[in-house]
Amino acid sequence: MKSGGSQSRGGRRRNDLFLATAGVLAGLALAELVVRVTGAAPQVGYFRKDQFQISPNVKIGWEPIPNPASTGGTLDPRWSAEERNSLGYRDYEHSLEKVPGVFRILVIGDSIAKGLGIPDPRMAFPMVMEKRLKELGTTSEVLNFGVEGYNTQQEVETLKDRGLSYSPDLVILAYSLNDRTWPAHHLYVELLKQESASGQASAPRTAPLLRHSALYRFLRYRALSGWLFESDLTDARIRQLVDLVQRDTVEAYFSELADLSRRHGFAVLVAVFPYIDDLTHYKHLEEDRWVQDLSARHGFKHFDLLNTFIDCARRSGQTIAFDDVHPNNQGHVCAGRTLAKFVKEEILSNR
Repeated sequence: MKSGGSQSRGGRRRNDLFLATAGVLAGLALAELVVRVTGAAPQVGYFRKDQFQISPNVKIGWEPIPNPASTGGTLDPRWSAEERNSLGYRDYEHSLEKVPGVFRILVIGDSIAKGLGIPDPRMAFPMVMEKRLKELGTTSEVLNFGVEGYNTQQEVETLKDRGLSYSPDLVILAYSLNDRTWPAHHLYVELLKQESASGQASAPRTAPLLRHSALYRFLRYRALSGWLFESDLTDARIRQLVDLVQRDTVEAYFSELADLSRRHGFAVLVAVFPYIDDLTHYKHLEEDRWVQDLSARHGFKHFDLLNTFIDCARRSGQTIAFDDVHPNNQGHVCAGRTLAKFVKEEILSNR
């Protein structure tokens, strides 16, 4: 009798639990229906401009728009700035799985790494470096994750979000001397204001499995916004988001990069791209030394391209830059070939 009573109580508890669960699900379904019918939930939208969209990662801010139509193993010679690989970067397609025996190099950087102003991506330093490494007898592959306006924080966060899945052997941080002071790209402000004016929720920052639920969007972006969740895109919130990507984060993200290097087993090379407005009377040596000391503190390989650009300009007798930070074709070729030589002699030779 005692055993039968215990089983009966257990059965009642299961029935009660089942009924309670069914009641909750029915209530949620009804609430979902009501919110859908009343239109109380914000719609999900994609906020894009030019080649960029809002990133799911608030520490990145903006990111390239993916190009799912990209399937080629190499870039077409007619490649233009509007064309991108499947991830949206100015590069050809790379398999996620690393080919055995291939030394995989991943470049993170800003518009310099992307090759802003260079009409042919094969003339940007990452591809120049890949070609030269092959000429030097190495089996190497270079992936380019450069994006306009990025600083060290955005570059390392991109490595974390996307680059690490490619299992790089070497990460090259293409460090520009303006990374500590360069303001956030005006494009990000435009994208955020576009989202704010639309009254919609940004698709990349909405949970993928929940974005189809009107009830979730209503709770997340209306009823509980500013209480359990960060508030809607007021002007203050826009300033807060912009501030997240325009502060000086170099020291903190060198430490982050060092930690990633230890945990994932890749080497790091900091390639410093100096100001090139006046190489004859260079005025930024203090900043160059600061970055060099920071690299040494974290055990990174370090190469400053200042002397490379000085020699390149002297030998060519021509300008090697478009402006004070962006090398032209000649500057990129000099940088890519010099970095390939350094990687071959200082990194690959010690493997």
